Amino acid sequence: MKVLTKLFLFLMFLTACSNKDKKFNSLDYMELKGNDINTISLVGSTVESAGLTDQLIDRGEKEKLAIPLDRDILYYRFYISEEGDVDSVEAINNDEILSDADEANIQVMKKWKFSSQDEKPVRFDFVYTKNKIEKDVYKKIAPPDELISLNKKYRDTLSKFPEIEGGVEALASLIQYPDEAKETGVQGVVFIRAFLNEQGLVEKLMVTRGIGSGCDIAALTAVSKTKFTPATVEGEPVNVQVIVPIKFKLSDK
Repeated sequence: MKVLTKLFLFLMFLTACSNKDKKFNSLDYMELKGNDINTISLVGSTVESAGLTDQLIDRGEKEKLAIPLDRDILYYRFYISEEGDVDSVEAINNDEILSDADEANIQVMKKWKFSSQDEKPVRFDFVYTKNKIEKDVYKKIAPPDELISLNKKYRDTLSKFPEIEGGVEALASLIQYPDEAKETGVQGVVFIRAFLNEQGLVEKLMVTRGIGSGCDIAALTAVSKTKFTPATVEGEPVNVQVIVPIKFKLSDK
């Protein structure tokens, strides 16, 4: 089977979606972001290379979390006590009702034990991926409920729209059709929301709509490595957000 990856790229801007009500009082917890997560680590036998210390996700064989077939990524928010126990875990996957996978995963994660160098209650977001993902790409993934705060930083009214340096072909050359998707016949369009800085570099990423089977991660990886021309307002470069749709299509030829 010959695999053809057809990519259709267009830029558009979406309005902010409403934030979820918090189920836990986060004011009592110190928020950890990015490399700050290195201050805590898992204790005992849990998910191998869970990404909490090296930012690199690997499902491992010790204790796998569940993930729906049509998704590559799940998002969870942890509240950890001073003693390293899990006080609460929230699914932040923009679903009104918890999926069976979320419910099962939360029960598993509540049993996790952490160590903390700061010995303070902490809150952090855990991005769980089905397959391995590059460290630099993983660090750019933003949970869905960060959209409102990101909308305040990245504009949607421009004089000049960003363009891909090297054209669509440059982005297409970065896309690899996942073996899992080829073997199961998965096709469709993955929509990636990319947040670009004034230099046209990708700072944050979200999967707006995915199809799973490794395609979401493949799309994230490609867009993360893509360089855009700066967007401008009255000649001045600005931060901007764009939607990049990537179509995965199989051919029998």
